[in-house]
Amino acid sequence: MNSELIDNLKKEALDAGASDVRLISAETIVIDEDLGNICGLSRCPGYGSALSCPPHAMKSGQFKELLSGYETALVLKFDIPMRILNSDERHDFSRHIHKLLTSLEKTAALAGYKNSRGFAGGSCKELYCADDDICEALKEKGKCRHPELSRPSASGLGVNFNVLNRSLGWEGVSGESDESGIEPFGMMEAILLIG
Repeated sequence: MNSELIDNLKKEALDAGASDVRLISAETIVIDEDLGNICGLSRCPGYGSALSCPPHAMKSGQFKELLSGYETALVLKFDIPMRILNSDERHDFSRHIHKLLTSLEKTAALAGYKNSRGFAGGSCKELYCADDDICEALKEKGKCRHPELSRPSASGLGVNFNVLNRSLGWEGVSGESDESGIEPFGMMEAILLIG
């Protein structure tokens, strides 16, 4: 793996607001085949609304097979105030992360890693086509309106971030709301497979 590329990708992500970026072996990413089903059971608003979310996205078994073709991945962590994560403002951060992944993919491709692929959170329908009745890509012979920006939902593909976070020593929520004024933070994450 090109260490200069890794340094450049990390710097780009940190400059764009990531609070931590880790290089990991792709084989350490745990896939839980039931996670995609949870999207439907929990009535996630993105479920069924876009090509990048279950049940239309690739199945977790297919993603596991795709993952086996990669040796390394970058995991990006973004610390976000809980008041934002619990509001519609989270979509702004999700859009930012999707755009960053697009840029990181291009950086990797220019260095010869043309098969690099990013995966983030959030339904692309909510992020880019919220005002449209239906995802254009779900129509017969339809095409995605924003293929350069939308990225598949990593959780919807089965990525178990609880296991990944523990292995990286990342906490889910930090800080507490109290009289001291310390605001609680949660996190958003993204993965860039490098290949």
